[in-house]
Amino acid sequence: MSDLLKRRGFLKLTTSIFLEDAENIAKAFGELCFIPTRVEHRFDRNEFHLNGISHAFDLVEDCFLSPEYFLFLEVDENGKYKSSKLKKI
Repeated sequence: MSDLLKRRGFLKLTTSIFLEDAENIAKAFGELCFIPTRVEHRFDRNEFHLNGISHAFDLVEDCFLSPEYFLFLEVDENGKYKSSKLKKI
């Protein structure tokens, strides 16, 4: 049985980054095989909060909160997507 459902994580993206760079965000999510399980837009913070699963996240037991990750996007000089990395905060 796959352990994917236990590979949970939490991401925060500012609304402006999400809207201005949506194509590169989508490519990064695809590369990470990020499957959102909950998405919330926080108008008071101008952020999207995303909970989800990905093979790139650490294993998390059911009784623990999903850890937060920082998403790094690498783009070329023309703004085209090159790669992404996650760092656990």
